[in-house]
Amino acid sequence: MKKINKKFLALAALFIFVMTTGAVAADKSYTFKIGHIRPETASVHTDLTNFCNEITEKTNGRIKFDMYPASQLGDYTVVQERVSIGDVDMHIGPLGTAVDRRINIFTMPYLVSNWEEAEKVYGPDSILHKHMTELLLKQDIQVLAGYPVYFGGIITNVEVPEPGNPDVEKKIKIRVPPIKSYELTAEALGFLATPIPFADTFTAMQTGVVNGAIGAGAEGYYSNFRDIAKYYLRVNDHLEFWYLFINKDTYEGLSEGDKKIFADASLAFQKKRWELAPNDTEKYEELLSKGVTKIIGFSDEELTRMKEKVQKEVWPALEADVGADILKQLAAETTK
Repeated sequence: MKKINKKFLALAALFIFVMTTGAVAADKSYTFKIGHIRPETASVHTDLTNFCNEITEKTNGRIKFDMYPASQLGDYTVVQERVSIGDVDMHIGPLGTAVDRRINIFTMPYLVSNWEEAEKVYGPDSILHKHMTELLLKQDIQVLAGYPVYFGGIITNVEVPEPGNPDVEKKIKIRVPPIKSYELTAEALGFLATPIPFADTFTAMQTGVVNGAIGAGAEGYYSNFRDIAKYYLRVNDHLEFWYLFINKDTYEGLSEGDKKIFADASLAFQKKRWELAPNDTEKYEELLSKGVTKIIGFSDEELTRMKEKVQKEVWPALEADVGADILKQLAAETTK
């Protein structure tokens, strides 16, 4: 009888230990709210769906996602704030810079000129990726992956005088994101800059508040403005680069096993995108050209002239915001 009691007590003690330490506790189940700014026909919707499905499958359905495309959760700057406070779990898109002006670094105009340079400067092992991760952690946001979208351009619904000459005043008012770098770039290229949220841009162009826009590229313009964009200027002013991110506390609440699943899916997500992005850019330029939009290309000399003017006028104005040291490091990355 005493032996049985000892065994019983030992089992009871083990049970209490397991329950209090969570040694065999089951991983939690989640349904995460995740958003993006494009319609369901866009590449990012497909890529993000695959990312979410991979995590759902690897967790045997424990982790699921409710996806909200086409800015259903609000303008991307607002959603970034909502992720920061935990009102939205996850998002992918460009970043707002109102909270921290140093984030302007990821939108530096003409920081890179081609896809080879782009992967060096923006890739998952880059100085910039680590820098952005650190900055966003201060906003209670955990970066999961970077997402190269395209090289940017300008759309208008009116003809642009001497579009290849940045010294000519275009006298055309165009929408710019509410981010300093885009506003200064538009002005350096000869346009009149008007900050407008992305979600309001279509209506602004329809009603004549502005006659064009900067801050996106062929994919973005095709997805959202193909019926009203009459001209697309391939100025390659910036690399449109987004981040997939999650609320910091939500991420830290995951088990180590679930964090590993997220990390693996995130790495695969961004690696695949680096492979697809160059072809995606060409595809959407072609799609734009098949509609009402005329593609305006430029010679290497014209693009160099734009780049040099913007770097001369815009970079010094942004240096105080982004930090001189990090800007020098990134510029050096392109020459390696």
